[in-house]
Amino acid sequence: MDLYEVIIVLNGFKEPYYNQLLQFLSDKSNMTLYYTNKKGVSNARNIGLEKAKGEYVSFVDDDDIVSDNYLECLYEKVQESSIVVSNVYNFKSNINDRIKDYLTFEDNSSGIFKNRCYLSNACCKLIPISVIRDKRFDIKFTKGEDAIFMFAISDEIKRIQKTDVNCIYYRRIREMSASRKKMRLIDRLFTVVKQQLAFSFIYIKNPFKYNALLYMSRILAVFKTLMILFFLFISCSEKAVEQVSTTHIAINNEEAFLILEQTRATILNYAADDGGQAIRANVDVYINNFLDGKWLDINYENQQGMADWEPYYHLLRTKELAVAYYLKLSNRNEEIINIVNDALEHWRIGKYVSNNWWFNSIAVCTVVGEILVLLDEYITDENWNYFVKYLDKLSLDDFQGANKIDIATYHFLRGVCLSNDSILSKSVQAAYGELKYIDHEGVQVDGSSLSHDIRYIGGYGEVLFSGIIKIGMFTRGTDYALSVDNVNFISDYLINTYLNSLRGQYIDYIALGRQISRENYLKRISLLPLLKDMRLIDSQNKNIYDEYLKYFVEDLQPRNNKFSHYFWKVDYLLHCNERYNISVGGTSTRIRKPERMNGENILGSLLSLGATSFRILGDEYYNVFPVWNWNMIPGVTSTMTIPSFEYDGGVYGKSNFSGGVSDGNVSSYVLELNDSGLRGKKGYYTTKDALVCLGNSLESQDNNLLHTCIEQCVYRGNSEIYNIKDKNVIGKICHNNIWYLLLSPDTFLMDIENKTGRWSSINEASYHLSPVIKPIFSIIIEHSLCNYYAYMVIPNPSSMNIVEDLQKNIEILKNDQEMQVVVDKIDSVIYLTFFSVGTFSYNNFTFSVDTPCILMVKNVDMKNIDVYIAEPTQLENKINLKINDYKQVINLPTGDYAGSTIHLQIEKDKL
Repeated sequence: MDLYEVIIVLNGFKEPYYNQLLQFLSDKSNMTLYYTNKKGVSNARNIGLEKAKGEYVSFVDDDDIVSDNYLECLYEKVQESSIVVSNVYNFKSNINDRIKDYLTFEDNSSGIFKNRCYLSNACCKLIPISVIRDKRFDIKFTKGEDAIFMFAISDEIKRIQKTDVNCIYYRRIREMSASRKKMRLIDRLFTVVKQQLAFSFIYIKNPFKYNALLYMSRILAVFKTLMILFFLFISCSEKAVEQVSTTHIAINNEEAFLILEQTRATILNYAADDGGQAIRANVDVYINNFLDGKWLDINYENQQGMADWEPYYHLLRTKELAVAYYLKLSNRNEEIINIVNDALEHWRIGKYVSNNWWFNSIAVCTVVGEILVLLDEYITDENWNYFVKYLDKLSLDDFQGANKIDIATYHFLRGVCLSNDSILSKSVQAAYGELKYIDHEGVQVDGSSLSHDIRYIGGYGEVLFSGIIKIGMFTRGTDYALSVDNVNFISDYLINTYLNSLRGQYIDYIALGRQISRENYLKRISLLPLLKDMRLIDSQNKNIYDEYLKYFVEDLQPRNNKFSHYFWKVDYLLHCNERYNISVGGTSTRIRKPERMNGENILGSLLSLGATSFRILGDEYYNVFPVWNWNMIPGVTSTMTIPSFEYDGGVYGKSNFSGGVSDGNVSSYVLELNDSGLRGKKGYYTTKDALVCLGNSLESQDNNLLHTCIEQCVYRGNSEIYNIKDKNVIGKICHNNIWYLLLSPDTFLMDIENKTGRWSSINEASYHLSPVIKPIFSIIIEHSLCNYYAYMVIPNPSSMNIVEDLQKNIEILKNDQEMQVVVDKIDSVIYLTFFSVGTFSYNNFTFSVDTPCILMVKNVDMKNIDVYIAEPTQLENKINLKINDYKQVINLPTGDYAGSTIHLQIEKDKL
């Protein structure tokens, strides 16, 4: 191996290829890796020539293959002033299925003119460095650069030696490669003229050193091409003028080719992330059920579906067939192309319109754009011209957030179709422009996401980022690629917020809006392509994405990282670690509650009134919602009546006292309930291993009996009730290794029952009318004796000692209309909520505030105590805090940071 060196030049997009190559080369002493951000094969080869130390050089493209004896056979034939060429065959996927090439050996002649075809490319040969000298590839050319380089060095070549026929260079055929992709006639004319000038400049500079016959053959070949193109241009000029804005995709440069290839690859990865198995199974069904431009089982007259529009499936099936054709998933490709064009023509003539603007202006445009990009020249001119114009549906300037990203995506696809840099640039800028903090819409400064002022960690939040990531994949390695700052912004949201709302494959139902009423939606298996893409886009965090991919691919036991945070912009608490996820969702006058819209989330009017979720495997609430009792949402206090929505589209909460504190390890959230005829004061306090839930001053406007739901989830087949006598604990229930400790004297009821429901009862758009039957486990507290409650939930304790320790060491010192106080003696934490101005004393501490607020005091046994404080209404400017004799005026954060946590560290000696 020390007789030769291998130089690899990576150009353009760096990661993850650079690190992967470094790892591959780590034990290979004769191989060297170089990187340049300047794209292009000519530049890469020039770098290789500058770095080469040997006497000979052989170029091999990254997707080609050489026979095992390749270098040895080439070297055996070396002679002075000669180059050695190998036999050449083409292949598509398997070199055993080789195809003859124009360079496949036909004779053994060695004359330079007779073998001039071997001077048309730089590969499949061994070239002496002495022949090349200081000559280099012309980086101005992306076509014909090999022929120009080989002609430039031909002045030193006397003979062309051929190897044995079994020394083979295998050239991979890619149907969409740059050399095979058609260019616009005017661009091809321009390129050919430039090539002719380049050959002439080289020859005229040293006419006696170059073979005149070889030069003439090159000029005649270029002239022939020029004449053919010229007459084609003249004969087609009138038609070209008519269709100048809707011509089929033209590849003008290497970057345009890269964008087209990556856009197609990304579309295919998302459409066929299972390797195309699902689509392959559908192809014959779609073909056999298609007649006269449409599918027999689709009701095209149904224009009513707001969330699930039936005619839209016509285009989704058309796209599936386009994917099947491109991936060769069927042996009926000719039929597929005909059906695709017939289906597009049917849609074009039918002009179908949904009652939901989103289908008309976003969904249809996106799927049509993907079909055009995939099939390009196989689309008829009539369909192509119509649908490319159709993609100019909405202005990017009129939208924000997830909708803007969707619109930017299909504008980008239109830019690809038209090879229009201006459209590409504007759509990319519009998409990346959403990677900033925008109040009320999109990503918020606390790491959360809003859409139309509704909390959407998933749903629209997921759509926003997945759309930007797709565009990032379209543009990798180009001038339109995501910047480092953009990648960091995306990863910060995904890693610190979105992925923590997942437990395994399942998203927290509180992180969603109306999508909660969609079947299977909690299982986010569709994230697979996104996570795979992020491994490429953000190689620095590749290990994190790899870990989450295991949950999706291998369905492993979930293990979230330790995370605890209160999102003050969206009234959401998230607390998780390797053993469990806990979340709480509230509401306030600052944001809208999860909406009823387009016939979805019909019964979810109570969803944001302090809802909780406790997850170990992640699927505890998966597809439970059709059989849920919607007046028994976990964590929520209500009557047996489900209040109606005031109107569609999201209703603002009624209370401004809603907020929390967090130090990254534990958090708390409080809500002064004043909504849907319900009143009360609710608090949620996380310890290292549990959630303590308190409520007081509970009442209903109509004086109906109130209850608080502790849990309503899928029954796992194991539950126990412990009747115990303890000064703190009234009762204890264990189900699915989640422990529920009842700490107030009211009546609690546990129920296990097979329940029946229908998706259509919560989602009018659902076509699934058959009943859903699930075993449901539920616990509620009936407030017949008192108007307060206290309970603690301990998910997945690592041992019974944890349950017993918490039972003994969590103390509720106050739970009334003035304040709530919880003490965690295990970790020395005091949680205080002042619903009004007040003072509270505990052990050697007396806390006083002149403004209602939330406090969390830690390390009370240490030299320095840590105080975390927040003001829930987000309206006050300052708080006067007094601890014993210590006084501190706290200037509260304002603007986007109003409601966020302030941290004080106070020396105990000053108290």
